[in-house]
Amino acid sequence: MKTEKIDKSDWGDYFNRLAKAFEGKNASINIMALNIGDQIEAEKVKLLGITYDSKGDLFEIALEGLDHIINHPKEVQVLIGSSGIEAIEIISGEGRKQIVELTDPLMLERD
Repeated sequence: MKTEKIDKSDWGDYFNRLAKAFEGKNASINIMALNIGDQIEAEKVKLLGITYDSKGDLFEIALEGLDHIINHPKEVQVLIGSSGIEAIEIISGEGRKQIVELTDPLMLERD
């Protein structure tokens, strides 16, 4: 596995290019900060997309039934494993670390 820091000037294009790779993925969002501790925002929910809006300076993580917004992000890193991107870490303007873990949905066997 390797971690890759993405430059702010590339955020929009980078996540637009990954739209197809995110199709069919589930996402869990964990928020960590000194003032709130660790909080789980979502756990294994269908991911609809991740976009960066440069005009509003925000990330939108669209999940089935939930839109998670990260205002004024300062840093983005991705964890790349053998199956592609496994996690995205975004540090918000308030210094909150937000980790989006990507997983494939479980396939149930038919009898």
